[in-house]
Amino acid sequence: MMPFFCLSDFTKEQIMRMKVKSNQDVNDPAVKAAILQKIKQKLKEHGIADNTTMKWREQPDGMVFHKIIM
Repeated sequence: MMPFFCLSDFTKEQIMRMKVKSNQDVNDPAVKAAILQKIKQKLKEHGIADNTTMKWREQPDGMVFHKIIM
């Protein structure tokens, strides 16, 4: 009988919360893409691997960012 080995890549999920101050609609796809690109650039500068995948977490209403009234 042969031994059973289960091999898989190790993945880690990290969730970041952020507050954004902007006069633009931050839920606009172009603005979200620009913000995500800037975050990737900053993480790369701090030594985070190039094969890191980042994506927005959409809420059930389809929005990523929600306006907070203070």
